[in-house]
Amino acid sequence: MREAAVMIIQQVRDCGLALLCIQRATHLRRHAGEVGFPGGAYEPGDDNLLETALRETAEEVGIGRDCLSAPTFLNRSRTRQGQWVSAYVADLLPKAPALQLCPHEIAEAFWLPVPWLLQDLRHETQVFAVEGTEYWAPVYRYQRFTLWGFSSRLAITYLQHYHGRMLTREHSSPERYR
Repeated sequence: MREAAVMIIQQVRDCGLALLCIQRATHLRRHAGEVGFPGGAYEPGDDNLLETALRETAEEVGIGRDCLSAPTFLNRSRTRQGQWVSAYVADLLPKAPALQLCPHEIAEAFWLPVPWLLQDLRHETQVFAVEGTEYWAPVYRYQRFTLWGFSSRLAITYLQHYHGRMLTREHSSPERYR
């Protein structure tokens, strides 16, 4: 399985600091309709996984590297399916043009306010096992979008590293085993 990379793009907006999220097109074979961050699989022409994240960001939402601050590495972690994903964080620069979504891959894009995410208003906590190890992921419902699974785990890693907020499995929301 090829490795992948995503770009977590942040920008100060009317709601405060926010993260750019995408909802993948519903006709796709993999991850149809899911909410996450721009990114995708490594391709042989990519020099490294940062280049993968930058290429995919340009393809999916029309944001080129010249519209981003220098990306920083957040982490490398595995999905439930066993794919390794490297995550990077960058600021969207003021000179960036409007988003240009690739209609074949992306249905919508929206800005998820970090202050809202910091409140940890999760709908539920999903618990799952991979190779005998139990993991958990919060499920967030923001407006009409649902952030869950690997993408929500990336969001809480971002909150920990960039905002000092350590979220835990224990929460008043119900747990659901998958």
